[in-house]
Amino acid sequence: MNVRRRLSGRNRAIALTGASVLVAGGLVTLPVTAAQAATRCSVDYPTSDWPGGFTGTVTIRNLGDPVSA
Repeated sequence: MNVRRRLSGRNRAIALTGASVLVAGGLVTLPVTAAQAATRCSVDYPTSDWPGGFTGTVTIRNLGDPVSA
């Protein structure tokens, strides 16, 4: 069964206004911030495991410049 539903004039105007607002909102660009340089670091993750479980230690070292506010 093919049922087509027609929009009344008011509902059509509301639908077109809503679609226009969505399209206009998509065209608005947000302020772009400058990209940050990648932070250099080294990560060491030694593990020790046995039949009943495992242990692990994570060491992270900063190789780049210190972060300043």
